[in-house]
Amino acid sequence: MNTICFDTSGPHGCVTLVQNGKIIASMELSRVYGHNETLLPAISILLNQAGIEPGKLEQVLFVRGPGSFTGLRIGIAVAYGFKAANPELTLNGYTSLYLLNRAGRKSGQERVLSLIDARKKQVYAGFFENDLPVSPYSVLKPDMLPDFLLKNGISQEPFAAIGNALEPYGEQVTQLFPQCQPLAAPSCLSTILAEILDDPSPGEAASPEPIYIRKSDAELNRNKTS
Repeated sequence: MNTICFDTSGPHGCVTLVQNGKIIASMELSRVYGHNETLLPAISILLNQAGIEPGKLEQVLFVRGPGSFTGLRIGIAVAYGFKAANPELTLNGYTSLYLLNRAGRKSGQERVLSLIDARKKQVYAGFFENDLPVSPYSVLKPDMLPDFLLKNGISQEPFAAIGNALEPYGEQVTQLFPQCQPLAAPSCLSTILAEILDDPSPGEAASPEPIYIRKSDAELNRNKTS
């Protein structure tokens, strides 16, 4: 089976090509937040190098959010474009929070707090135990994380934290949770996404629907003027 996987949820996009369950090529997009100019050319390069025609793709996996609103919409538009050209193609996505958890599990962690910088002094958060989400995916201020765990009945036993929100808020997170082990986050999630193909029962159900968690500024401004 020929599968293309891509991530446009963060500043550094990436694409991974999988053939018959094996990763055969991967590429990080060359421009920060330039996904509209680089995603399709990157996919084309990988397919050409492998001698695969776009019409021979059988599956597209993408990161469906949360993350950059613009990046996500570009990725979702490309994914649905492939589906429109080939209705038989399987189209599915996983959340960036879940994929960060999977990256943490590769480091041997069983309890993982995924944190993504949501800007506006907020983070997207999700807590996982043994690959299963044990909290709703939420957007909140970093200082609300203890209440977030308490509200969802999550124990204060040692856990790992991973995600780009640790860059601006890592010191604050470790002050709030001295038992927390910060982990280096992957720069992009397409290879983590591709590795799910080897797991027949991931802890999160696949879906082709985007997940934004909060409304974009454009939506909020439109609601104010309507």
